[in-house]
Amino acid sequence: MTLDAERKRVLLVEDQALVSMLVEAELIDAGYTIVGPFSTCAAAMAWLDHDTPDLAVLDLQLRDGPCTELALELQARNVGFAIFSGAMKAHAAAIFQDAPWIEKPSRLDQLKTILASLVRQAEPTPVQLTPRAS
Repeated sequence: MTLDAERKRVLLVEDQALVSMLVEAELIDAGYTIVGPFSTCAAAMAWLDHDTPDLAVLDLQLRDGPCTELALELQARNVGFAIFSGAMKAHAAAIFQDAPWIEKPSRLDQLKTILASLVRQAEPTPVQLTPRAS
């Protein structure tokens, strides 16, 4: 387990059962807690009605269409997300262009590296206090 991943909850949104099982197992082994997996945007949005994850892994195209609405909601909540998809980034909506993108098929260690980076980006920067002169 890595320190960066300790107790971080990852919303996993993937419509292919085998892929979601592999990603879930890999991220649990890395020390993350998995929320889901959800195979539709609607199911993930319903979960968001009562909770917010620390991070998210999204497949671009789900059973009920693209996850654009979900990505917008995560962005509004300042939740970092990565795209793990067989779709090409160049054809994705603008919301996805700045997100870390891993094209399937891919090694899952890339995904773990990106999530660790998102964890570090989300951590508050320590404030250096300067003593006041008396």
